[in-house]
Amino acid sequence: MDLMKFFKERQSALASGLAAIIIIVVGIFLFNANTGKITDKEKTPETTSTKTENKSNSNQEGNRDGKGKKTVTYHVNSGDSLSSIAKSFYGDGNKWTLLAKTNKLANPSVIHVGNVLTIPSASAAIAAVPQTYTVVRGDNLWDLASRFYGSGYQWFKIRDANKDKVGTLANGRPLITPGLALKIPAN
Repeated sequence: MDLMKFFKERQSALASGLAAIIIIVVGIFLFNANTGKITDKEKTPETTSTKTENKSNSNQEGNRDGKGKKTVTYHVNSGDSLSSIAKSFYGDGNKWTLLAKTNKLANPSVIHVGNVLTIPSASAAIAAVPQTYTVVRGDNLWDLASRFYGSGYQWFKIRDANKDKVGTLANGRPLITPGLALKIPAN
């Protein structure tokens, strides 16, 4: 066969060409995957600036509101979620509820590239812990502590603030029931 002889004579050249094509395709894929990503440095708010600045490489702007408090706006990028934005600003992804409430998001699961979100100050995030919480089916103290404090290991704070309401199972674990109004102490 003439075709088999042709491939055997040019085997190394064909393998080199195939390797070059694979490298080009992988390079294009990696370039497209990293386009639009931002660094953690660009996500953190600027604390020294008091006026809005448009920076070509930044996706956030800072300003002071009428009460003299620092406000920050954040431009949503590809791959962002409220949880990841909350984690970058507050160090706690569970503070996404504060972002959803501040920005009056009807469906917090849906944010789009280019949306502009107002990021409340860290003191507002701390104050966002509610005073009371009504237990729903499936709740437990560990999950409530994770939600409100960012760590399930602080479940005992909720139990201790509600000694008259939190029951105890035979195995010593705390018992909360749906409809129970629990006090949530400040962190």
